[in-house]
Amino acid sequence: MSVRSLRYLLPVVAIAFGACKGTVVDPRVPTRQEKEWTGAEALLFDDGIDVGAIPSGDGPPGRDEANESLIPQRMDSADGVLLAKFIGVHTEPSGDRKRYRLELAPEGDPYAGVAPPDAPFALALEPEAPAYGTVRAQDARLIGRKMVIFYRRYANDDGQAVIHFHLSPPTKPVLEAIHRHKTRKQFD
Repeated sequence: MSVRSLRYLLPVVAIAFGACKGTVVDPRVPTRQEKEWTGAEALLFDDGIDVGAIPSGDGPPGRDEANESLIPQRMDSADGVLLAKFIGVHTEPSGDRKRYRLELAPEGDPYAGVAPPDAPFALALEPEAPAYGTVRAQDARLIGRKMVIFYRRYANDDGQAVIHFHLSPPTKPVLEAIHRHKTRKQFD
């Protein structure tokens, strides 16, 4: 076998051996090959919330044009995009600090991807997450509020499903960006 042939055969052999690795047992973990939650993935699904998504008064949510511009990438990378309503906000221990468990109920059909793993479903919000301060400041006032959730499941080191997400308010510009991207995808 020539060196040239070997150069093309090695990647095929590496892929074949990689496919023989043990599989994740948890059926809620996606079956597709997962990327690590780093780089672009960690920016898109940052466990954050749009700036101004929860107004301090009775006014409408503010616009976050930087996050609105990421909607197409989030939709293309997400396991699902859906509208959901907060039905519970709970704290639970996480080492020496507390994390939040956000309980949400889906509203209508998903905008993209698949339905959430369970309905209602929960999102874990660790103390270092960008949305932590907003959730801590709002706490129970979030109950009943609706958000668009862009989420993607990852497998952690223990093989368990971990959901990372980004929350956006269901404002006219956000919903228009979602529908505009869905329409473009239909014609691609």
